[in-house]
Amino acid sequence: MSFGSPYMTIPKFSYLKPNSISEAIELLEKYGDDAKVKAGGIGIIAFMKERLTSASYLVDLKGIPELGMVQESDGYLRIGATVTLRRLEEMRNLKLMALHEAVSSIADPIIRQSATLVGDTCEAIPWVDAPPALISLGAYAHVAGKKGTRDIPVSQLIKGTGELSIDSGEIITGISIPESGGNSTYVKFSSGSEYSIASASVNVNPKSKELTIVMGAVAESPRIFNQSTVEWKWGESVEKNIRGVWKTFDDRLEPMSDMLSSSEFRMKISKMVVARALKDLFGGA
Repeated sequence: MSFGSPYMTIPKFSYLKPNSISEAIELLEKYGDDAKVKAGGIGIIAFMKERLTSASYLVDLKGIPELGMVQESDGYLRIGATVTLRRLEEMRNLKLMALHEAVSSIADPIIRQSATLVGDTCEAIPWVDAPPALISLGAYAHVAGKKGTRDIPVSQLIKGTGELSIDSGEIITGISIPESGGNSTYVKFSSGSEYSIASASVNVNPKSKELTIVMGAVAESPRIFNQSTVEWKWGESVEKNIRGVWKTFDDRLEPMSDMLSSSEFRMKISKMVVARALKDLFGGA
């Protein structure tokens, strides 16, 4: 998607391809704010073309073997930073339905061949698809830097548009998602572009009676609703409960207005997509 920039060419930069995570971290420390990380490269190249960001050095992570791995271990699915969306889309045994649906709805098949899950998340723009799904599924990001490694819940990763809660010298090496915990789905609405006007990712665990709703594209970062903010009455009909969710949205959602939609229209679409998601999981016409 173009943000209206007249530029079509990418500014000059130096291309760096480390062979290890430690080498990548050393390059980021050496070049500081003049360096940016490239995983799939779709987002960073587009932003550089449109002069939304700049970099004298691009540190390409694709030469680091462990970052291209998908592993299942101890009840978690770990996805490396350079794993493409297309690879995840083709995992027919992927039990995390919200993730599969979100990945399959990102951009188009050509872009999904190169773009990565970590890259989509790190763009940190309101309209992308991966963050709401990952947050609803309880995912967290693995971060590596000069001071060591740490894990950050994806729900705490995005601070605002283009802002992540990591330091400039740190790298997100992958994302881990618990494979148990319930059923999930992801629904988006877009018009005239790849980006959502509103999206809803819902995860429900009937046994523990836990419900998580994450709304994307409505604010600078995803909005999270759970049992503390949405009173889901498990003995009531799905239609009555959906009306309760809508009431919560009226009180708490406060959708933004932007180039894609007005706040009023975004509220209507938010109610539509969350109703569809909840009916997909709980049943209902």
